[in-house]
Parts: sequence; C-alpha cells; structure tokens
Amino acid sequence: MTRGLAGSRIKRCGLVLAASHPRLRIHMLPALSLVLGMVAAMHPDPAQQPPPGNAEAASAPSEDRYEIFLWTVDQGDHVWERFGHNAILIRDRATGQELAWNWGLFDFNDADFLSRFLRGSMLYSMGPADPGALLNSYVSADRTVYANRILLTQEEAAELDSRVRRNFLPENRNYLYHYFRDNCSTRVRDALDGVLGGLLRETFESRTTPESYRWHTRRLVQETLWIDQGLSFLLGTRGDLPRSEWEAMFVPMELMRLLEEVDRPSGNSGTGGPGGAGPLLAPREVLFQGSRPPAPAGPPAFSALWLVLGVGLGGALAGLGRLAGRGRGWARWAVGLGVAGWGLFSAALGGILVMAWFTD
Repeated sequence: MTRGLAGSRIKRCGLVLAASHPRLRIHMLPALSLVLGMVAAMHPDPAQQPPPGNAEAASAPSEDRYEIFLWTVDQGDHVWERFGHNAILIRDRATGQELAWNWGLFDFNDADFLSRFLRGSMLYSMGPADPGALLNSYVSADRTVYANRILLTQEEAAELDSRVRRNFLPENRNYLYHYFRDNCSTRVRDALDGVLGGLLRETFESRTTPESYRWHTRRLVQETLWIDQGLSFLLGTRGDLPRSEWEAMFVPMELMRLLEEVDRPSGNSGTGGPGGAGPLLAPREVLFQGSRPPAPAGPPAFSALWLVLGVGLGGALAGLGRLAGRGRGWARWAVGLGVAGWGLFSAALGGILVMAWFTD
C-alpha cells in the first residue's frame, strides 16, 4: 500500500475493533433469508465517528484539495460476507480529514428492528468510518481490499463531499433497504451518478446483460449449499429476469469493474481540473491481498441432488403405502406421519413464499 493512495494514517495492521459496537452491518445479503439475516446482524461493523463540521466545503476548492477513492472489498469467509462491500473515501487536505463513507449500517438495538426485519423493510443507515480502522477490519478477516482513485474535478469532489455530509444529517441518513435495488453498493453508485450529471445511468441502464439476480446470487453464495438452494427457492421466477449493467451494480465488485470501463467525454473529465477526455477511475490498486481465491466466475452447474432426493422420498412413501395396504399397522402409522410431515413442511414453505412475495 502506498502512502499517496491511502494516506499516512492507514496501517495494514494493529488496530483492534470492539465487537460490542452498536452499529452492525450486513454485506449485500438478499435478506429474504430470515435465519441468515439474523446471523449476519450479529456481525460488528468498524467503529463510526461523526465527522466534525466542514464549513470550508462550501468555499471554492483549491486545485488539489480533495482526493476521492472507491474502496471495494472482496468476499469473506462468512455467508454474509459473500457479496462484498464498498465505500467512498474522501480526503480533504484543507481540513486534514479523511473519512470512508459507508451505506451498509443498521442498529440492531432499534425498537422496531425485529418487526421491520420480518416485514422485509429493514431500515439501513450511512455514516463515516476511520479508514485505518476500516482497512484493519478487512485485513484481520483476510479479505482483499481494492482502491481506485475517482478522477473527479475539484468542483465535483466538493459537491460529492457536500452530498454525503448532507446525507449524514439525522433526517437523511436512514433509508429503506432493498436487497437488490437499494443497498450499500447502489447508494455508492447513485452518489457518484449525482455529481456526474447522470452519466452512469445513461451509460449502463440500457445495456442489458444475460445475467439475473439469481445468477449473481448463486454465483456468490454457492459454497454454502443450504443458502444457495434457500435463496434460489425464495427468489422465484422474478429472480430470472435479465438485468442491466446498472442493476448489476448491486454487487460491489461489479460496480468497480463497470466503473473502470467509463471514459468521460471531452470537457467533462476529472484529472484534478476540468477539460479533456479520460477514464473515471484510475487503475485499480490492492490495499490488501487476502489469501482466499477470487469470487467464482459463474453459478454452480445443475445438480441432480434434489431429483434423487425427491424420487427417493416418493419411492419410500409408495413402498410404505403398499405395506400399509397389506395390513401392516406400523406402515400405516409411518404413512400417516410422513404425509402429515410433508403437509406441514409444504405449508411452511408456502407461507415463506407468500411472505417473500409481499416483502419484495
């Protein structure tokens, strides 16, 4: 890691985060899975710090006042870390302040947390973190962290700083989280799009991909079979619609990859000042390289597991039915219990599907 990229205050190791911190985070989890979400809610987020006032932000920025970075965090070991995470780091040389802004926070201690969670209307929040603490938390979790400098003009950088600070006001910081359409990565996308005059939406919204929400979800959680199958079940056919590149940015790694393709038109390039065509992001740099392999390139192949289980269960019930027809009392009990159990199981799955439908 270079001093110029992340600042002199960022160290690779040495800072221990308090596990009892009240701010908690879920990384891009499609929260249709209630059990998974409850486990994820127990994962602590690096300590936030409310930023001091930045009165100078309203004044005309100097030529090199601001440096802006996109931080992207790759997968971790836990299921709730499989989708990755991201943040916008803003360095203000005039004030000496350096903050990493993150839209993936919620408070487990909120009075209505459980009821909102069960209704699928999670209230998320945004706020700043110390970059050193944030980086160290990912180093300790052995998660790869990338940084791209965002090549904004100083005027655009000042506007972005002002936007995120307004967003952090108590009346603005909370938002109704949606697992694909409004999450911590899409909020980063939208903040950048706002200062770029809609350039990102104009570029990516019309570019349809063959990938769906199911494709991305299964690709990222495939290492855990029950999560893979459970989320796939809950998504239903709505999860199979092709999505645009704009929508695919709900995955932080996709957001980084697509933004690296953006070339700004002449007269709208951020190279520290206005004018000239050029890329939106500087080349990707690695702040920390984890030891885990990269995220899978695609979802798992078709498996005959459920076909085999279904045929086996059906065959077992059919065999018990034949035995029950021959007067075997224990077989009748077994058939009765099997049918009753299957009915309860199917009713529970149906109830979950109905709840998932109304919480979409």
